[in-house]
Amino acid sequence: MLRKYLGYKQFALGFIGLCVAGMYSAAVLSPVKRNIYSLLLEVLVVGQQADASTDRSAVVASLLEEAVFEPTSETVTVMADLSNFSSPLDYNLIEVRYGHRPVPRIFLEHLPRDLKTLSPVSARKARFLKAMLPLVLQVNETIMTDREWLLEINSQASIDDVSWQDRSRLQSLAKRYGFDKDWFDKTTLVKLLEQVDVVPPSLALSQAVEESGWGTSRFAQEGNSPFGQWTFNEARGLVPRGRSSDSKHAIARYNRLIDGVYAYVDNLNTHRAYKEFREARADMRRRGTGPEGLALAKTMTRYSERGQDYVRALCLIISANDLAPLDHARLRGRQVAWLGLFGG
Repeated sequence: MLRKYLGYKQFALGFIGLCVAGMYSAAVLSPVKRNIYSLLLEVLVVGQQADASTDRSAVVASLLEEAVFEPTSETVTVMADLSNFSSPLDYNLIEVRYGHRPVPRIFLEHLPRDLKTLSPVSARKARFLKAMLPLVLQVNETIMTDREWLLEINSQASIDDVSWQDRSRLQSLAKRYGFDKDWFDKTTLVKLLEQVDVVPPSLALSQAVEESGWGTSRFAQEGNSPFGQWTFNEARGLVPRGRSSDSKHAIARYNRLIDGVYAYVDNLNTHRAYKEFREARADMRRRGTGPEGLALAKTMTRYSERGQDYVRALCLIISANDLAPLDHARLRGRQVAWLGLFGG
């Protein structure tokens, strides 16, 4: 288990060897990968040359800010030991809320391990929100790619005139959202559009807060499951402590934090329990207001056995933590970079 970011020469030398081995083909690598490799080497040099007075976090954050990420469809994974490294999360939420500043495309593999001990409480809350927000935005962005394509298909005079490639994609997308049909008309396409849509960040964040105790729960920390979703396959979940003998459920476990976010959004978009949520969201689209988290939180009575008490808790979290403006947040640029968190 790695302990401190670039803290040991063995790690630095090993990582440099890995980077150098991969750079032999730099001439044919995309600009993104060349920039990433260059960035990693700079980071490692910082780690080797740093003395006690060096603020490594500030230096590395500066390098991340200056790195050039060319537009690409590739997903570049940057693996580093960041168990005690917080600077990638030090973007300003106030500027995102009211200054319309974009959110950095830095996605954590799992939640910081120091959330339980981090103080003051305001710092813990901010760290959790800033870790989760980019992930929610990334999932929504992926869904919007499908939605915009569906809207384009729906705008055509006749759905029967679409190409075979689009037909294949449409069938695949429909199957993923639970439509068991070989083909369908525009009426059914409109129903599909009700499901292929985003979850407002304020709603997603409030539910993550409520379900995970601001990211400190065992399920969020060990299972990348901040939304507490159930599974009846214990091999794929974590069994709750104190579960009654007649219960069979576990809390779903995911390889990465973003996988838990995808599963949560997919649940709201497909499960029959959240039909009211989807209908209310579609009505907002028709009225031109866009999905609003605070209003949609009132449809979450079936997400928890607590019913209306659960809804009141979500609304309080959204209001008390000023989450509503985050419904308009956007990610910076068009690229995807990952920071893997290990240890801690």
